[in-house]
Order: sequence, then structure tokens, then C-alpha cells
Amino acid sequence: NKLSSYRDSLPILIVYLFSLVLGIEVLSHQHTHFSPYYETFFLLFQTSIFLLTSFKAYSDYKRGL
Repeated sequence: NKLSSYRDSLPILIVYLFSLVLGIEVLSHQHTHFSPYYETFFLLFQTSIFLLTSFKAYSDYKRGL
């Protein structure tokens, strides 16, 4: 049961990572470019969510050990 919380958070990490990669692809291939501020905000937003989620999963995993 030690890895259960970590395994529960793993799909969330995969989804966030996938959405980050997908967002980068969409933004880089857009013909109508968004403003650089929007792209920077998007990347920072996605990265912060990903880091927070991974940190929570890691702390839950360490607490379970």
C-alpha cells in the first residue's frame, strides 16, 4: 500500500505532461500566432501545475515509505 498514492497520482502527471507537450505543439504550429505573453503564461502555468502535482505525488510517496 506504500505506492498506492503515488500510483494514483501517476495518471495525473501523465495527463499534465501530455497536455504540456500538446500545448507546445499547438502553439508552435499555429498560423495565427498568439502574443508572446500568452505563450509564456501558458508554459509557466502548465509547468507550475506539473511541478506542484509531481511534488505532491513525491511527498505522498515518501510519507508512505
